Amino acid sequence: QTQRAVVNVGVRPTFGEDALAVEAYLLDFSGDVYGQTIRLLFVSRVREEKRFPSVDALRAQIAVDVDTARRRL
Repeated sequence: QTQRAVVNVGVRPTFGEDALAVEAYLLDFSGDVYGQTIRLLFVSRVREEKRFPSVDALRAQIAVDVDTARRRL
């Protein structure tokens, strides 16, 4: 099964973390894949990772990123 997603690979600087993390937001998906093995195929880079001044600013940028990804996918 193929599922479109927006993925972050980085250290989550807005939250002050420094451990590398991979986070995938599956678009238009309501199931649960925690604990399952998935394969990610990267199509396009949306932007560089950056530190945002607040969680609300990060959320607003993620909404823009999701719109960008939907257009590209």
